[in-house]
Amino acid sequence: MDDFTNTVRPQKIYLDGLDKMISVANIAFYYWYENKERRPWNAFMPAATLEQAFYKTLCEFPLFAGTLTTDSNSMVYVQVNKDNINMPVYTDSACDVDFGTIRDDGFNTKLLGRDLDHARDVPVPAGIVGNEKIKLAEIHVMRLQVDIEAQTKPIPTIMRHIFGKKTEEQRKALVSVAASLRPRVAHPDVLDYTGNMIIARHIPVPLDLVVADPVPSALAKVSGYIRSAVNDTDAEYICQLGHLANRKPEDYVQILLGLLGYKYNLMVSNQALFNHYDVDFGMDIPVLVRPALLSFPNSILIMPCHPDAGKGYEIAMTLTTEVAAKVIQDEHWMSLVDRCDYDV
Repeated sequence: MDDFTNTVRPQKIYLDGLDKMISVANIAFYYWYENKERRPWNAFMPAATLEQAFYKTLCEFPLFAGTLTTDSNSMVYVQVNKDNINMPVYTDSACDVDFGTIRDDGFNTKLLGRDLDHARDVPVPAGIVGNEKIKLAEIHVMRLQVDIEAQTKPIPTIMRHIFGKKTEEQRKALVSVAASLRPRVAHPDVLDYTGNMIIARHIPVPLDLVVADPVPSALAKVSGYIRSAVNDTDAEYICQLGHLANRKPEDYVQILLGLLGYKYNLMVSNQALFNHYDVDFGMDIPVLVRPALLSFPNSILIMPCHPDAGKGYEIAMTLTTEVAAKVIQDEHWMSLVDRCDYDV
């Protein structure tokens, strides 16, 4: 820890208006690593190595050890203070569950027999007595037992359905797609910026295309709406949106509130753009990377497959019961899936 704390310098990092509006949700991920060589307990992913990697990362991103603060003008910023470090949560624990058992059940975290702590969907204080600060990062390393006779299996393309509660019906159809800003704004201030660097493109879709059977023509039209909107997310659009969020936040909030008037609402985030399977601590890449269960209804995360699985994607869905039933009953959609796991 000293290697990190000795590098901390006092600084204020003010949040952009887009940060304040969009950074209201966390997406936690599970990285599953397999002890393929059956190394001794203390030789596979050594605790000291992982913790050292954690602090080395903090040296590059000290804002994760800062505190969310509001000034007299209601501007939100991250205060990094060497004498009052808001250290991210780092936990290393053991579990009695066998790795082979949980792997054969599709890496079902319910088998752990307890809640696996992770960053909440919505940022909240850590709940530590005497410390009501919101933690800006959380890491939990959990060590499972090793089944000596377990054999490594290739990870197939998986589509995961997570059934949530039915939400109140709304009036129209809306698809929200997370779009990255970095490739769209080639400006030094943006390239050096540390934050989500995404905006959500909210795309109205004709209701008849949403409720109709997913024939190729309907799918093509919906894809066209989405592609057109994402392509139009250029530097001018981003600047106008940033101006609105920073200079007229009340107007921007009114726009967001207007999104609540849609009967059908779907959020999509393409996580396949990130190299999740490049996270190697010297003992091979993860056997699986999967997002934690989301509490937001009708949300879709597109994840990359394990390199050994070949081409394809893993789709993580949080769906209302009504929508989930229709997905499972759709023969064309299900024909595209190699494997389907779902929790109710």
